[in-house]
Amino acid sequence: MASTGDTVSLGLAPLHAMTMGYLGCTMFSMVTRVASGHGGRKESADNAVWWLYWALQTAVALRVVAAVAQALVLAAVAAWCVAMVCWALRYGYWFGTPRPDGRDG
Repeated sequence: MASTGDTVSLGLAPLHAMTMGYLGCTMFSMVTRVASGHGGRKESADNAVWWLYWALQTAVALRVVAAVAQALVLAAVAAWCVAMVCWALRYGYWFGTPRPDGRDG
């Protein structure tokens, strides 16, 4: 956050709140729901999905606060990567295995 006289600049914090926060979480939720449905699995969020969602929210909060405290940028990156890699490992496994209900899809 930069201050120039009477004005205060939030830098990229609002952009990151919208892109990482809103768009990232909407995409995460939608793709998780679709992957579960097409994979023949329960379409509601289990504990693992909630953990990943909150890891993503933590990354967003860290990145927004990093507008003031630059040292938090790497923590935000790490939280984002943990959430996305864990999601990719879980759902990548689902995509590569047959549906548990035995149907095509």
